[in-house]
Amino acid sequence: QEKGMIIVNGDDTWGRKLALKFENTERVLTFAVDAHERAARLLAAKAVSQQDVQRAEVERVSATEAVAVAQAEVQRGIVAGQITRGGLQH
Repeated sequence: QEKGMIIVNGDDTWGRKLALKFENTERVLTFAVDAHERAARLLAAKAVSQQDVQRAEVERVSATEAVAVAQAEVQRGIVAGQITRGGLQH
């Protein structure tokens, strides 16, 4: 299993949706971080404007916040016993 992988217990639809949301927000964050880094490199090469870099930074911050929200929701699911990390609960 992947490190940090979320496992949903039983037939829990809410848990499955939560796991998907978390995985999707992590992908969005990865994309936003890459886009911001790329924009910063292009700015250094004078290929984009400072505004483009600022826009990429706003998107990165927004994605970071979305991941934090998703992580909090996952934590609530873990506390409620609906999902677990690293293996199935019995």
